[in-house]
Amino acid sequence: MADEESEGVSTQNTFKLPQNITQEDIDKKAIDLVRLAISNNVTDVPLKREEIKKKVIKDNMRIFPVVFEEAQKILRSVYSMELVEYPTRGTTIHSLNQSNSQASQRDTSATQGSQASSSQALPSKRTSSKKYTTNSYILRNLIPGKLRKGLLFNEEDYQIHGLLTIILCLVYVNGNRIKEDALYRYLEKFGLYRNNQHKVFGDVEKCIYQFIQKGYLEKGTLFFQDRTLTPGMNDGTVWLKQWMTDPLPETKELRFWKEESHHEMESSTVVIHKTKALLGLLNTCKLNEYRYRHDVIYKMVYGEKETYWMGFDMARQHYYMNPVPCAFVGDISESFDKKFKMLCGHNGHLLENGKLLFWNDHLIKDKNKHGANMKIVDFNYYYLDHGDENWSPNLDCILISSKTYNETIQFNEEEAEIMERIINREKQVHYLIPEKEQE
Repeated sequence: MADEESEGVSTQNTFKLPQNITQEDIDKKAIDLVRLAISNNVTDVPLKREEIKKKVIKDNMRIFPVVFEEAQKILRSVYSMELVEYPTRGTTIHSLNQSNSQASQRDTSATQGSQASSSQALPSKRTSSKKYTTNSYILRNLIPGKLRKGLLFNEEDYQIHGLLTIILCLVYVNGNRIKEDALYRYLEKFGLYRNNQHKVFGDVEKCIYQFIQKGYLEKGTLFFQDRTLTPGMNDGTVWLKQWMTDPLPETKELRFWKEESHHEMESSTVVIHKTKALLGLLNTCKLNEYRYRHDVIYKMVYGEKETYWMGFDMARQHYYMNPVPCAFVGDISESFDKKFKMLCGHNGHLLENGKLLFWNDHLIKDKNKHGANMKIVDFNYYYLDHGDENWSPNLDCILISSKTYNETIQFNEEEAEIMERIINREKQVHYLIPEKEQE
């Protein structure tokens, strides 16, 4: 009977934990299973059920389905992966934690020992399940193929992002914090030694320190700068400095604080580790409650964008502002009177490695226009903000001087190819502009 109960991986809503097992125990074992599955994946060898029993479950296989389900939730929501049963010859990979009713009924029937009933309802499938089970599992990537093709990195980027992903996974499965010595013990299993030169990463310790300096690991946030506009003292800075008397070091370095710009942060994309940076996130939410934003905040700053770093500072939680200035991404055209050239487009952002990451706003040149007036962007240049640009009245174009022109950067081959694919995709699926209007 015990073997039958531990056969499947689906759980019942009425399942009761044994008296000596708490939900905290289940959560811990689920994290242990996630850690085991990810580390085992490196070996390219299926993870055997017996190994899970020995290293994770240990003394009570009745809780295996519950632990497995919790581990699946973590794998799917955090890593976009899931455990699936390793197929035998002639079969295909199938999800172990199926949600379809037939699979659920089959597992429930097995747990309750109602073999006669289940064999009548699903005789061939039950026999097949018994015959082909391998009790070995592998990880399957859940990111759609089309999306994976869009993640374009050169070889060096793949290697750096691979190392960063490994480190972030290790931090996560260790409760969002890990001691330095423990991290290096894990990395030694990948052939990465603290005091040795690696053929790809060079000085491993220095490489990891650069990650920390960039804020990826230390602060759990990545914010992006807005354009430098309207420098000088304003109502917002006066109001802020009346109550923020002891700002964080990073706040003191902001252009807003130094009165170099009335706009500090651009919030179309923010990256926040929701558990590591929870206090700062909650404070930001508080500043955006209706009464606060309507009566105070939005009268002092433009919208919600400055409330992110303000909220983190109020919570005394350090944050990371990308030091690369805001870019302006667009195409070059002549002014209406043909007296000068303009770079017209949208705000964009680069990473510290110089790669253009994204632009804010739309595939449409002017999102306020509709119907036949909607035109698809055709970006091929970008320009990094210096704070002394000559903007058009509605801030959608930079008037190009000889200085501006010399510092305007043309898309490289890779960027131009990605831009072309984005435009062609819109022309094919007509996500924004109806086909008849696009023609």
